[in-house]
Amino acid sequence: MAENMTFEEFADIPKVDESLLAEQIHLFEETPLLSLFDFLPMAVLILNTARQAVYGNPAFIDVLPQADIDLMIGRRLGEAINCIHAGKDPRGCGASDVCRFCGAAQALLESMRKRGAINQCRIRRHKAGIEEALNLEIKSMPFTYHDQDFIWVCLLDITHEKRLQSLESLFFHDILNQSSALYNMIGMLSSEKQSADIPIVSTLVEISNDLIDLVRQQKELSDAEAMRLKVSPSQSFARDFLVSAKHSLSRLAQERGVSILFDNKAGDLLVETDVVLLGRAFTNLVKNAVEASSSGQDIHLDCTKHDNTVIFSVSNSTVISEDVRLQVFNRFFSTKGKMRGLGAYTAKVFVERYLGGTIEFTSTPEEKTRFYIYLPEEFHTPG
Repeated sequence: MAENMTFEEFADIPKVDESLLAEQIHLFEETPLLSLFDFLPMAVLILNTARQAVYGNPAFIDVLPQADIDLMIGRRLGEAINCIHAGKDPRGCGASDVCRFCGAAQALLESMRKRGAINQCRIRRHKAGIEEALNLEIKSMPFTYHDQDFIWVCLLDITHEKRLQSLESLFFHDILNQSSALYNMIGMLSSEKQSADIPIVSTLVEISNDLIDLVRQQKELSDAEAMRLKVSPSQSFARDFLVSAKHSLSRLAQERGVSILFDNKAGDLLVETDVVLLGRAFTNLVKNAVEASSSGQDIHLDCTKHDNTVIFSVSNSTVISEDVRLQVFNRFFSTKGKMRGLGAYTAKVFVERYLGGTIEFTSTPEEKTRFYIYLPEEFHTPG
């Protein structure tokens, strides 16, 4: 190992002779603490400085093309998992031009430089006569044992995660395009004189617009959870969020016989925040209140300021039971059926992870139910 090791020096390292390899393998066979790794769900390897495996836990079998861990011992990583590039250079896995850009080789090179590393690698390999793609996250760390240098390696198969991300991206992209096209076509139809007076046309415009908004909400939540969401703060009138929430939920409120009310106490109160994210969060809380209310009940919206904090609130007359109160912000928890329960969860993610605020609520027989969003008057990046 050397702190200034180059890729060529890394690639030129020959495999150790069989006697030394056997000695190193035996060294770890006699280490009882390694049995603790038998219960880990991720693959754990120990490589010598020639990048040959001298230990592998049972979870590594899931990464191998064949369910036989003995086939991995003594081999380099690419050879063990049957990477299509492992034999392209006479020096073996980690030496070809392609290997320069392999995340696994780069991580191991860093550890040969006496540093820990975390990387991702995209591997094409042969399995059962078929070429397949494999995505791995690799963590490596050098260590010394019995006066010999080795490298700890942890591998996590993220192939399914990467495929899901790709499908998710394509889904949001395609469905947004199709929904926008539908909205534009209906808009053109509604602009025709003979169609403008047909009630169903205006309804279709609303529904297609709601569809686009729903897809965007789901994409924003997906990006938020993956820490990909970009925040764009600007100054806005606090009252605008109350007006927007009431307007967007007017049809739902009418269908349920519920009234959404607020006064003008907010006046010219300003708040610096991301308009889209706060709008989503506040509207989600108002929507929950509408859906929890019975016909004839009122939903009250309010916005006040205390010191340097702007406080938005939503209140309704329904009292939340204890078992529901304890799970309100859990993802997918809902009293309204399966695959619901993202409203309060999404609001909490947006407000607390991205807007630098907090969400709280109270629910008692005396004061009924009230949700609060507390935001700094001036935006600051959370954390």
